[in-house]
Amino acid sequence: MILTRSRLPTFGLALFFLAAKATGDAPSVNSFLNNGVTAHRGNSAEYPENTIPAFKSGIELGADWIELDIFRTQDGKLVVIHDRTTGRVGDKNLIVPDSTCEQLLSVDVATEFRKRHGKSIEAVPRHTIPLLKDVLLLVMTQTKTRVSIQPKMDCVAEAIALVKELGAERWVGFNDGNLKYMAEVKRLAPGVPVFWDRTQSDIDEDIQIAKRHGFEALVLHQVAVTQQKIEQIHKGGIKAGVWTVNDEATMAQMLKMGIDRVYTDDPRRLLALKAKPTVDSTVLLLPPPSAVHAADYQFDGKIRRGVLENYLSRSITMLDLLTGHGNVDDNIRMLKNVGAKFAGRTIYLWGQESQLPTRLAAARQNAPKVHAADPQMILQACVFEIVSKDVDKLPIPAWAFEAFGQSVEKWNFRYENMLYPSGRGHNHWRQGSSIPDISQQAIRDTDYPDMPLGGWAGTISEIHKDGMYTVRLSRETLAARNSG
Repeated sequence: MILTRSRLPTFGLALFFLAAKATGDAPSVNSFLNNGVTAHRGNSAEYPENTIPAFKSGIELGADWIELDIFRTQDGKLVVIHDRTTGRVGDKNLIVPDSTCEQLLSVDVATEFRKRHGKSIEAVPRHTIPLLKDVLLLVMTQTKTRVSIQPKMDCVAEAIALVKELGAERWVGFNDGNLKYMAEVKRLAPGVPVFWDRTQSDIDEDIQIAKRHGFEALVLHQVAVTQQKIEQIHKGGIKAGVWTVNDEATMAQMLKMGIDRVYTDDPRRLLALKAKPTVDSTVLLLPPPSAVHAADYQFDGKIRRGVLENYLSRSITMLDLLTGHGNVDDNIRMLKNVGAKFAGRTIYLWGQESQLPTRLAAARQNAPKVHAADPQMILQACVFEIVSKDVDKLPIPAWAFEAFGQSVEKWNFRYENMLYPSGRGHNHWRQGSSIPDISQQAIRDTDYPDMPLGGWAGTISEIHKDGMYTVRLSRETLAARNSG
């Protein structure tokens, strides 16, 4: 049942599981698959995220885990949805914790998927938000795939109680970056696996905390993954995972580095890649260098589709290339030798905002070296959905004041003024590290006019002036959610 008014389907499934439990048919943990593929919000590349069809597809494809997100509704039900509001995926915008299940029934959570893929209502029918109970009952019909639950609010106790009520302990795990939530899982259900999400944090400290609490894995954001970190995690006797990876080149790169588990929206692609005889290098996924010279890479202002596809066919991730990660000259020589034309994430920022001026200075020195080797090379920088208290140390540049028609003053950005007034995203990544609301003001003072926080993204995007052609804004949360 998917939050429908009729309870008969769930009742029938409940009877089935009571009978199975009574006859001792619970699966052994060893019977489950172990291929390191977590279907992020189900097979969300091919079906609307966090819906029953997405979860069924993830199971049918053979992912060893599917992953989902939960909130508690106003009337105490645990429902499966990633955002606190329904507006991103649905046809209306309701606040999930402030709404009842009955109210949430009115939301078609396939709306965004349908629009993004150009699908009709016949091709992608209406879907409503599933109950966590319904997904657990679905997963318990088989013994190959398990489900990892990510609590998006303080509802761990309720989730564990439901799992125990259904006898679903062997089918479930939990994942999130909130240490309080994950520690509570281990306190209430020590045998349930925990995958602790991490970003740019102290890896040695993370390993010690994970071991102290008995967590099974550390799952790093892909921008935080390095070979050294993976080796440290393994040395600590813990599994290493990465989230969320959807392109084949980065998948291959992560697997080559020794990552044990990849969270992906596209489990079909990852399973196909892992089925290949070897996963050697992202370079092997590029077309041969001989094809580079014949292709067209010319554009001015607007880019034709053919030219764009030429660039994308020669793309590669080169994390922090311009800020001194590794030997810059060797990396440039490698890019030229393999015929790469688009280098992704050559500079990025994930917290540590006070280091931005130093990183930009290094990029200004190194970008010309890249373009001396290949003037057609596109260098990408990334701005992600994070701001930390370290931003209080970062001065607002003079040009940002001028751009907003203000006289130039000596002001720093203010962390507290860059957050959602509703509390959304506060301490989302860790204490003092939150999701910014770019519709807010960077500074507020009775003696000084408001400076729009858009200046923050602009400050990072200053790299446009220094040879960087593209700046990637996170699709997830850097939009001004409170704006019209």
